[in-house]
Amino acid sequence: MKTDDLKWLYVGATAFAIGFLNKYNIFFLLIGLLPSLLLTEHRKIFLKPTLYFAILAGLVLILPNLIWQYNNNFPVFHHLKELAETQLVNVNRFDFLKNQLLFFVGSLIVIFSSFFSLLFYKPFQKYRLFFFSILFTLTAFLYFKAKDYYAIGIYPICIAFGSVYLADVLKDGWKKYLQPVAIAVPLLLFIPIYNVAFPNKSPEYIVQHSENYKKLGLLRWEDGKDHLLPQDFADMLGWKELALKVDSAYLRLPNRNNTLILCDNYG
Repeated sequence: MKTDDLKWLYVGATAFAIGFLNKYNIFFLLIGLLPSLLLTEHRKIFLKPTLYFAILAGLVLILPNLIWQYNNNFPVFHHLKELAETQLVNVNRFDFLKNQLLFFVGSLIVIFSSFFSLLFYKPFQKYRLFFFSILFTLTAFLYFKAKDYYAIGIYPICIAFGSVYLADVLKDGWKKYLQPVAIAVPLLLFIPIYNVAFPNKSPEYIVQHSENYKKLGLLRWEDGKDHLLPQDFADMLGWKELALKVDSAYLRLPNRNNTLILCDNYG
């Protein structure tokens, strides 16, 4: 967008392919980006043959994965169906939006500044499609009832644009005195969040002070029910003990060479 150098289409296609091979979730970014291009002056890119050569190069990079999916009857669809039936069915769209604010509560000033600047700040005019891209991507997540943390990856670019904009508007006159305020806000907001949103308390403490966690929805797991501990914290407990129990049982087996250990989860 800045240079009109078409080589960046190949760089973008390569970055997308690497992201796709890492996690299919990046496809949501594409869902948000394509209509955003059509809404802005950048729609002319669809008339560039280089775009389609870059897309072809990206497809070549992800082809081994697609062939593997085909040879194994596309297990990704089985995974998505199971995910939708067991976890996404419990997603509340209002909670999805609420948690977007909680995830980045210390950076909200910067994020909302990025929205404003992408729409109205003249130096960012050619980058306006990023605002629409974020909007369309969040809409897609909402439509498919995605988990709230799936959207975390779209915010770094907001923080980048918002930071540049604030640095520019707060550099002169009386506004420069707001610079320490801009730095203090995330630090001050971090203090109350630190007490509940980080795994810095023992399981016993969390159980005894469960109301503080429950009112923020931190005890609600992906099964849609409230539990004794936040899921992110609970998922980190017991792995070592689980491995020791499995290992001790395995060592007692008479025919270990012909034994498979089925692992049902990350633990």
